[in-house]
Amino acid sequence: MPFGEAFPLSETTGPFSPREISKRNGVPLELCLQTVGKRQSADAVWSKDPLNWVKAAESLQGSHLNEVKHLVNQFLKDEVWIEGANLTIAQVTAVSRRPHSVKIFLDADVAKSRVDECSQWVMHNVMRGTDTYGVTTGFGATSHRRTNQGVALQRELIRFLNAGVFGSSDEDNVLPATATRAAMLV
Repeated sequence: MPFGEAFPLSETTGPFSPREISKRNGVPLELCLQTVGKRQSADAVWSKDPLNWVKAAESLQGSHLNEVKHLVNQFLKDEVWIEGANLTIAQVTAVSRRPHSVKIFLDADVAKSRVDECSQWVMHNVMRGTDTYGVTTGFGATSHRRTNQGVALQRELIRFLNAGVFGSSDEDNVLPATATRAAMLV
């Protein structure tokens, strides 16, 4: 019997109950009680539940078989909406393995506003002189090193990581098409 049927969701207790998630994270209980599968705007979910506690709690409900069925249904859908918060493994797999039968939808205005917002944040912090990992600092073991040449640092990162280089000969130097499509989507 699925968790929600055995115990009404509004009355359950415990660390992963909707009531406890609501209390700990300041997320409205109504949001915690929403059913899986209802489409919500990514902005609404992100602003109310930035750590995805609701989604984590929902994934603990039901059976493994139901979860597999849900993933298969997502894989078989003919459209994927990119919203910045809800992309699943099943959707990435569908796009990478069924490129001619899956359409990708993106709200370009929302996406552009988010990219602009992130770009402005980076530029604001660079102009203030704030250390920002990978933008004004090195990476990994060299993160203690600072630079004011952010563009050159990004180019060096790509070169250093040998982006796109996988082998020593031309035949080995190509990712499979499915991996390339998945990487581009993510």
